[in-house]
Amino acid sequence: MNVMKGIVATGTILMLVFSIIPTGSSKVSISNNGDNGDVLYVGGIGPNNYTHIQDAIDAANNGDTIIVYPGIYKESIIINKNLSLLGKIINDERPIIKSKNNFTVEINKYCLLKNFEILNEKQCGIAVKIFSSAKFFNNTVRTFFNGVALLALNSSFIIIGGNRIYETNYGFLIKNCSYCNLSLIHI
Repeated sequence: MNVMKGIVATGTILMLVFSIIPTGSSKVSISNNGDNGDVLYVGGIGPNNYTHIQDAIDAANNGDTIIVYPGIYKESIIINKNLSLLGKIINDERPIIKSKNNFTVEINKYCLLKNFEILNEKQCGIAVKIFSSAKFFNNTVRTFFNGVALLALNSSFIIIGGNRIYETNYGFLIKNCSYCNLSLIHI
């Protein structure tokens, strides 16, 4: 029991230390809510609306916001632009990104990703891969068959909070990353 208390105390101290270390960089913005960019929609109606999330990402410019309506989106997405990808929650339903590929979401540029359910159904698949600065909030992540829920490699300035990770044998792996802030992760 004392060993467990020591582990919890050490983890809490590390989270506090990483959350107060100054970044010293202007490359990571605190908020990317589309104030300087356009708003695109996925699953809604009207102008700037797309059927697939990847099509909206491809059409977006740096600084844009993509709002995704609830529904099941069977695709793998690659985020290669600085943008906000926000799931719209309606009547407790959120958008679900579902894939049977090697990965479901790959983040290669700074991105805010919030309010999604992300599901990878491939044996030994990865639900979310992060290779850049990212903010990852209020998401539910599931994998099956020895999958990895979240993998962050060679990155800096990653903030992960308020997420739920379940139905996975390997929760998350963070390797060669600096200035990471992890909080409120439910496994």
